[in-house]
Amino acid sequence: MNEKDIRKRTKMVAYVAVMTALGTVFLLLGTFIGINTVFFTALASYLVGIIAVEYGLGASIMHYFGCAVLDALLNPNKFHVFLFLGMGAFILIAENTYRFFEKKIPERVTLTVVHYLFRAGIFAAVYIPLILLLPELFLSESIYGSSYFYLVATIAGIVGFFVFDKAYVILKSIYLRTFKNRL
Repeated sequence: MNEKDIRKRTKMVAYVAVMTALGTVFLLLGTFIGINTVFFTALASYLVGIIAVEYGLGASIMHYFGCAVLDALLNPNKFHVFLFLGMGAFILIAENTYRFFEKKIPERVTLTVVHYLFRAGIFAAVYIPLILLLPELFLSESIYGSSYFYLVATIAGIVGFFVFDKAYVILKSIYLRTFKNRL
């Protein structure tokens, strides 16, 4: 391994370590500022995608599991670990399937539509069974016993997915314009 490769790897490890620390801070803030739990968890999961864009799948997986372990050790509310694992896994899958589709679909507009539909399908495949099989994860028994619960939960999930996904796409484009190739 030459000196240039060593510098590149050292830079990558340092970058991932700093992002992992920042992700862990976001996850802890989600616990201590309770009203923003999902917001801070989403921010932490977006870092998984930023690392995937910058350094690839291996580095993003290292960050993903590093944040999860640190959160499990440091965070008194263990539910946030599972929320982060779900959101971070979604971002990992989205980033890596984009690379796959990019090789198969040369037209940019078609690629964007196909990839969005794929992401929506992944979300639906996970979210709908959770609503049907484990509604107590979302609300108390008195509320999910209501006949409108499933309709409201489905609509809320679709809106939540759209906001989460769109926010990530915007954040990633800002990152690419501002920082890509400057680190």
